[in-house]
Amino acid sequence: MNGFALIPDDSPVISLKRFFYYWNGVPKHTDSVAPVDFRMSPYLASSVLALWGLGRAMRQKRPGAWLFAGLLLTYPTIYYIVFAHARFRHPLEPELFILACS
Repeated sequence: MNGFALIPDDSPVISLKRFFYYWNGVPKHTDSVAPVDFRMSPYLASSVLALWGLGRAMRQKRPGAWLFAGLLLTYPTIYYIVFAHARFRHPLEPELFILACS
């Protein structure tokens, strides 16, 4: 059996959802009737602040900024394809915190 036959046609869409879930957090079930759920906002805020800090570090040509960029580009790529969950982001959290504080 061909291994590629097991990949659904909508796999790019699924990978984009996993990309979003990796950086924003996996949605959780809620009984709230509110149109917007802000429980994952700190998770998204840490991602945005880290990317902003990375941009500042690159613009200021700080030593090691390229290492952080390489880490943020390469580490999570497998999770975009396989499975996105908050626990897979934990090894990256210290680096995200360093970038957010820079």
